[in-house]
Amino acid sequence: MKRMFGCAAMGIAILALQVSADETGKGTAKQVSDAEFVRMASAMGLAEVNMAKMALQNATRDDVKQFAKRMIDDHTQHNKELNRIADSKGFTPAATMDAAHEAMATRMSRMTGEQFDRQYMMSQVQDHQAAIALFNAESKNGRDPALKELATKSLPILREHLEMARKLAGQGGRGATDRSGTGTPGGESRPRD
Repeated sequence: MKRMFGCAAMGIAILALQVSADETGKGTAKQVSDAEFVRMASAMGLAEVNMAKMALQNATRDDVKQFAKRMIDDHTQHNKELNRIADSKGFTPAATMDAAHEAMATRMSRMTGEQFDRQYMMSQVQDHQAAIALFNAESKNGRDPALKELATKSLPILREHLEMARKLAGQGGRGATDRSGTGTPGGESRPRD
């Protein structure tokens, strides 16, 4: 099963390396053009929504479904804002998910039960690490003020998504307790108030 996700994970890892920043926002961010940021961020956003829709249908754990619903809500809103800025600036957003996510979606469509839940959450950890790296690089090095502002504003939300995904992935499909050491039962995935 690990081998099955190797190619998709490799694609996501390559994306993270392209922008060379870690999820904490520390490290050296490699500059990507604003146009490239729009293309990459919009492809990631489409992947988040599409994979979350699949999770709503195929996940067995309620907390995974709640997470998927949150991803649909947050990333749909974010995608609209990114597309609005891109249209006003003449940048072209991606029309589809990237090839790595297409391949992952195909493989995951054959999974059921705990296997699906576990792989979806593991992929969400990787996806959000890559997204944070990309958005961090844009917030520091972007040239377009509207895109820099969007990237900066998005980082806390993406970090919250990553924290939620890590917590749910760390449960190993059991859903009973959080293994992060906090002792929080049930792996609560709702946003903090």
